[in-house]
Amino acid sequence: MQAANALRRVTLQRLVALAVLLVLVPVVLVQAGFSYRTAQESSARFQEQLASGVSARVFDKVLEFFLVPSRVVHFNAEQFRAGALNAADLADVQRNFLLQLGQQPLLTFVSMGNARGEYYAASRPPRGDDQALRLLEATEAGGRRMALYRVDAGHVRGALVAHGNTHFDARERPWFRAAVGFNSPRWYPAYRYAINDPDAAFDALGIGMSAPLYDRGGSFVGVVTADVALLQLSQLLADITRDLGGTAFLYDDGGHLLATSTAERLYELKGDKDVRTKAVDSGNALIREASRVIAASHQPEGRTVRQVGGESYLLDWRQHALPDGPVITIANMLPQSQFDAPARGLAVNLLLFSTGLLLLGLVLSFVVGRWLARPLVALGEWAAGLGRGDWQQQRPAASPIKEVEALSGALQGMADNLKYHADHLQQEVAARTAELERANTELARLSNTDGLTGLANRRYFDDILAQELARARRHGHPLALVMLDVDDFKPYNDHYGHLAGDHCLVQVAAVLKAHVQRPSDLAARYGGEEFAVIAAHCDLEAALALAEILRARIAGLGLPHAASPRGHVSASLGVAVMQADEGEEGGDARELIRRADKALYLAKRQGRDRVACEPPLT
Repeated sequence: MQAANALRRVTLQRLVALAVLLVLVPVVLVQAGFSYRTAQESSARFQEQLASGVSARVFDKVLEFFLVPSRVVHFNAEQFRAGALNAADLADVQRNFLLQLGQQPLLTFVSMGNARGEYYAASRPPRGDDQALRLLEATEAGGRRMALYRVDAGHVRGALVAHGNTHFDARERPWFRAAVGFNSPRWYPAYRYAINDPDAAFDALGIGMSAPLYDRGGSFVGVVTADVALLQLSQLLADITRDLGGTAFLYDDGGHLLATSTAERLYELKGDKDVRTKAVDSGNALIREASRVIAASHQPEGRTVRQVGGESYLLDWRQHALPDGPVITIANMLPQSQFDAPARGLAVNLLLFSTGLLLLGLVLSFVVGRWLARPLVALGEWAAGLGRGDWQQQRPAASPIKEVEALSGALQGMADNLKYHADHLQQEVAARTAELERANTELARLSNTDGLTGLANRRYFDDILAQELARARRHGHPLALVMLDVDDFKPYNDHYGHLAGDHCLVQVAAVLKAHVQRPSDLAARYGGEEFAVIAAHCDLEAALALAEILRARIAGLGLPHAASPRGHVSASLGVAVMQADEGEEGGDARELIRRADKALYLAKRQGRDRVACEPPLT
């Protein structure tokens, strides 16, 4: 009988082990295969998506780069035609060129060559550490010798930096000939800058657009250009592809390289001639192979995989015709090893995980088999004791029904697994909740901030004013409100354009940020060109002093305003104060705003560029 019981116990453990393995092995194999296939498909989709994303970023950056000269040239040509700029007023022309350079960091040159071949330009050196703006001139009076001048912060010509080309005649330059030849705005081919400065700060290829200039009477006065250094475009491409190990480049319809993400020479000097590098002759094997594939395809765009140097690369290209200019081909190559490595790593991890899971299953099957057999052994010993007549022994806690005991064990295992997953889910919920709180905090900050100036927006201003007004009444301290309006802002916008208008508002906002710094104060953009300042614990005298400081600092910015009688940007300010003893008689927030607005309009009527106050209620 004992031998039979032992045999039955061993059989039960084996049956449990076999049942576990029969379930676990297929599940592990199916799950591993499914996970690996899913990973492979995800890797392929990711590769396609990443390649499309990189191509789109490269294409957008290139088009954005080439859009800058086109906009600037058309704008300047219209300014001359409308009489807003006069070729005879060179100081005003150069000042406008400097402003455009300051607003467009991608620009290298904004220049004009007049009908006599004289040259006037504002520039930003494409090379070297000194990126300060320059003024360049080559005049008949100066023997057509190129002179380079520094420019101070006020866009005023400073000291002579160096001399360059000893004989510079604008009429001989490719951009001048292109504009005169077509008698319309036109892209000119890439060329090496003929500045020849001693520091070689302008030793680079440039490309741009030029247009003939006519005055209001229709007379030809010269050619205007806007130029970008291709060195900057190469840097943009390098920034996009650096982390992916890829290569991006573009070339013109003659096959000559315009920019690359690698340290590739775009031209070579042979005597006095500039010899451009063709893509098919590039020293970079990727660029050579890609350009040959693109030429052989005769397709304006496409995507394919090529082997270069024993490695697979995904090639993506697209052609684009610049308006009034050449057709450029934009291409990039990404190594597939960047995408295959995660899949290979996943396969190894799946193999290790599956092996570990099977070993764990074997161990668990042995443990579970013993655990299931133990109640039966206890029942057998109890039954044997009863058979010997031992009626005093305790009845085993385990159920005498084997099916119930097996279900109890399965339920215990399920409970353990559920507890593990519940704990893991609780941690995930806590992490997601923290992420959501951070996102909500950031959204709240963005909803309270004006996108252009960085000051508080109107809604946040209204909330804070109501809170500060209630606090001032509760604690019995004064509260000042300063309303500020930029004088003659619509004529400023009409004359200088919306970009300059936005720049003006940002400068005014910077003055407010610099002088409204107490924790209890708030500077806000009230609307359009109007701003507001809330100053707690501030009586009328202190509020007037603060307003006068703001007025003086804004006038001191020296922003030119041709449509203003003062010749520069100024502001009018209105001050209203709720005194500590006004209480409910001072009205609500709207009443305080009305009083400040009334003072503001009083300042406007008195001549602008001044501070006026609305006397407090008595």
